[in-house]
Amino acid sequence: AVSRVRVASSRCFCSLWQHPSRISSRRMLRHIVCLKFKASLDKVQTSAALSAALKTLPAKIPEIKGYLFGADAGLDPEKNHDFVIVADFADLAAYKKYSTHPEHMEVVVQVIKPVIADGGRVAVQCYFPSSL
Repeated sequence: AVSRVRVASSRCFCSLWQHPSRISSRRMLRHIVCLKFKASLDKVQTSAALSAALKTLPAKIPEIKGYLFGADAGLDPEKNHDFVIVADFADLAAYKKYSTHPEHMEVVVQVIKPVIADGGRVAVQCYFPSSL
């Protein structure tokens, strides 16, 4: 079976920009989360533990259509967050199922929340054409 999980490389990725009014009705939802770890934690070990937990989710949550995650490349550690998660969903309903799914919530509560600094989570959800 082909895995839907890919660990993000140290290179940046980008997507086609379109004005929201030009996006077709066939669009997907992308959920992007950036995490800043507590200063007392080892970033390599924390990233490895987080990756181990996250890589299990696509097999347990069928709403996930694409899943990328990985540690920051370290180019500007004073300003950048330490870890990124990018998840793609067919639509808003699929994202909502994922966001409240027990397996996802277990990772959030047991793995993510204990390692993030105060104010160390930023997230955005955006639509993009499903043909990308």
